[in-house]
Amino acid sequence: MPKGADVRLTPVSEQLRDRAEIIMRLYEIKDEKDFYTNAFMNMMNMMEKDESIIGVDFCFLVPFILIHENFSFVHVSSHIDISYFNDEIVRHLLKKYFSFMNSINFKHLIEYIIPYTTMVTVNKNGSNLEYKINVNGIDRSLLNYIENFLQTAVEVLNIGKIRFSNNSIEIITPHQSPVDFTSHNHHLVRVDSSVIGKRNQIIAKFNLKNDNKIDKLINDWSLYQVLVIYETLFKNNLLIYDIIYRLNDIYTLFLELRRTGHIIFPKIKGLKSVNYRLIDRDLIQRNLDIFSILITPTLKFSKINNQELIITGLDNIDQSFHDLVKYILNDNNAEIEKDSGGYFRVRLSERIFS
Repeated sequence: MPKGADVRLTPVSEQLRDRAEIIMRLYEIKDEKDFYTNAFMNMMNMMEKDESIIGVDFCFLVPFILIHENFSFVHVSSHIDISYFNDEIVRHLLKKYFSFMNSINFKHLIEYIIPYTTMVTVNKNGSNLEYKINVNGIDRSLLNYIENFLQTAVEVLNIGKIRFSNNSIEIITPHQSPVDFTSHNHHLVRVDSSVIGKRNQIIAKFNLKNDNKIDKLINDWSLYQVLVIYETLFKNNLLIYDIIYRLNDIYTLFLELRRTGHIIFPKIKGLKSVNYRLIDRDLIQRNLDIFSILITPTLKFSKINNQELIITGLDNIDQSFHDLVKYILNDNNAEIEKDSGGYFRVRLSERIFS
């Protein structure tokens, strides 16, 4: 417990504070100071990792959805035949998870579907935002998948209009600002002093004027993002143990995957043209790391040789988890057995690790 001098007061919107109290009761969080400290600190750590402080809620949910909705990470450098587009699955995902998205969040969706951020330019034209996506050099089958996905997203989210040409995709959407709580009354809450220091670093990073108004802005935006995540998960009955402590790790992992060339791709029964053995082993390890983070904070995968893994941190493995591991590794013949040491040993049918 920090000493009195290590705890300071900082303002948040009374409306957000009321929402936070509801969330704390739902998740049975007893210590208000710890809740605000971790909510602010995790979100501010994320701001330092990206060039934008918008869309963190979307970025967090992507890897979770990929796991729980039978989606997989597929690397665009693989030679894949995307001749099948499950419009029903995509519509379900968009309606269930992304109804909160506005025109600014949409940039992150584009960056994830086409994970090369230099390909997306954004211009503000009057009251509209115009996204222009350069599609030169993209494989035709992959481009068909991208076009179908974005067409569906624009339609389901009612976010604007989309135009296609030979060299680019353009999305025109009305500009929407993030939620503004500046006109609301503010209430002081207790946080560790480190939160105040981190917030001031963020203010400096974005060249903002360091005053009480900006303090409120950063505090409110950070808390709003955390509450969006909590409420979305709770509404969909997606409860993750100690999630607030792991937001930063999950977001870091998302940023890595966004840079490595993955796209969202549905798990399709019988699809055999995606050869994971052509993909860098480090990318497979990142996929394993995602499951480690999201399933339990104690789960860990460790490679012991080029054909075996060890799983620690679990008491039991059911058939669905067994199938999940086999799917990640693209090895239907992988065997998992409990070792006398209390861990689980995964034996692969082929040598896939170098």
